[in-house]
Amino acid sequence: MIDAYIRTKNRLKMSRNLQLARHIYKKSQNNRSPAFCKCSQAVAELCECGEKDSRSLDWLWHIESDEVSNLLIYGQTVVFHPTFSQGTAAVKGSTSLDKNMIHHWEIKILSDMTGTDLMVGVGTDKVDLSSCKYKYTSLLGLCNQSWGYSYRGLAQHNGRLKYYGKRYSSLCIVGVYLDLRHRCIEFYLNRRPQGTAYRQIKLDDDAEVYPMVCSTSAKSIVRLINATSFAENLQYLCMKVISKDRNSIEFVKSAPGLRHLCNDYWFLLSKEQYQYSERDNGKALLEDEALLCCSDDQEHSNSTDESITDEMDIYNGVDYIKHRKRNRTSSCSSDDDNDVDMEFFCDHY
Repeated sequence: MIDAYIRTKNRLKMSRNLQLARHIYKKSQNNRSPAFCKCSQAVAELCECGEKDSRSLDWLWHIESDEVSNLLIYGQTVVFHPTFSQGTAAVKGSTSLDKNMIHHWEIKILSDMTGTDLMVGVGTDKVDLSSCKYKYTSLLGLCNQSWGYSYRGLAQHNGRLKYYGKRYSSLCIVGVYLDLRHRCIEFYLNRRPQGTAYRQIKLDDDAEVYPMVCSTSAKSIVRLINATSFAENLQYLCMKVISKDRNSIEFVKSAPGLRHLCNDYWFLLSKEQYQYSERDNGKALLEDEALLCCSDDQEHSNSTDESITDEMDIYNGVDYIKHRKRNRTSSCSSDDDNDVDMEFFCDHY
């Protein structure tokens, strides 16, 4: 009698777990971003859309002195696992980033997104890029010395995953805005800001910061299309304000003495070149995808049945849509491994 009761209880629990997984999986699929352009996947490597907005390439990819079998680098393009994949490959920029400047760079995804993860982000020289060469994992953000944005729409730092922005796929452009003066990181997707991912990032005085990309998928390809660094000055602050008004932008473009500012700070103006699908009455432009995703999920959670709500309460925040402040230690491993495992389970179901 007791055994039958336990079996029934386990079946009910499994059923609720599957229901929760389906709910989160459906929500994540609706959060996928379309491609930046309409080019065919068959000619993705030949696509040059969005690559002529800036001619600035302050750095390229770092090529190891010894031959690395899981990376193929030629120019601005990186091919991860050219033959087959047996773990996680990672690459960093050729030069470290100045801590007194603002940095912005863009990575174009040229292959289908499969496998455990592909991440774009930032890390210090203390990150061992070959530590997971024979392990499939989300490398960037695994410890407290790196920060990453996954193709599954998750952000990770210090071993903690959280839902952050849109999911991206082939022919999407992922941008990274890194302000090392104010210690904040923001990611862009198809030149739309996803909201500030991390604030007050902690860096050691002797640490050098590098742009990084990692992937577990065989024959996954990314290309660096823009990379610029600049100081925070009055021109930049003015252009941030001007970029919010279309009439002001047109005035700056028409003034001969100011026209060069549009070229110097092109990424502030490029958001007009791409628009996500409009919602409701068609008048709302998605200026911040992450915030709208949060509001949608709050509305959706109110309409779900009571059993799902209770199940989400049981797992105490499996859904990290709401960004919560956490006091984390400086260790590379997370004490709450169950939270991470549950997120992987729900996202990969």
